[in-house]
Amino acid sequence: MADRSVAVTDTMNDLRREFNGSARDVGDISDLLSASGFISSSTDIIEAILAINTEVPEVKTDLFTFPGRTMVFEGATDDAFETTISFAEPTADRTHTLPDATGTIIFADSADTLTNKTISLGSNTISGSLAEFNSALSGDDFATLTGTETLTNKTFTSPTISAHTFSSGTTTSGMTIGANGIVFEGATADAHETTLVAEDPTQDNTITIPNETMTAITTATHASQASHIVRCIALG
Repeated sequence: MADRSVAVTDTMNDLRREFNGSARDVGDISDLLSASGFISSSTDIIEAILAINTEVPEVKTDLFTFPGRTMVFEGATDDAFETTISFAEPTADRTHTLPDATGTIIFADSADTLTNKTISLGSNTISGSLAEFNSALSGDDFATLTGTETLTNKTFTSPTISAHTFSSGTTTSGMTIGANGIVFEGATADAHETTLVAEDPTQDNTITIPNETMTAITTATHASQASHIVRCIALG
């Protein structure tokens, strides 16, 4: 828009040219009368400017309320593609606060890698199957309380085990065995095991196995006291 003026020495033709030029600068009044939005009720340029001027300070501060529920961003290129932000119809006053940081927004349905994030398990629930957790865990697997897993290179400090089957070559120390006793599988993993069970003690008892190679004597293999004595003499 050019600065226009008519000097006192100009002719009527100069006035006509400047006047017509001003009309072109201002535009067609019919465009103003058919406009919508803030200036929809304006009937001249001054009213339209005043209507816009009322809204501008609110946009620059935090007093402005955007009409509707969507905002459309063109992007760097003026083309047929835009980004639209849409808000659900509020049933109460809602506040969404963006942090004082530079970053990328994470969406609920997008696949993203989160760095330096902490999830409080006290106020959040992480759900999934064991297979899903193991798939998400890199380089290792989760063990469950009720499942059957093989643990390797684990140390149990004074555990209490209600029932356990020792396979061939199993070693243990400092273990408290429950009422079901100790079950030995033997050299062959089959349906037959040997179970060592202690009677319910009425006092603290200590059974010491001597530091030597020997064969145990049982009432099942030697039915009488005499045969026990003979067996002991034979074993030296």
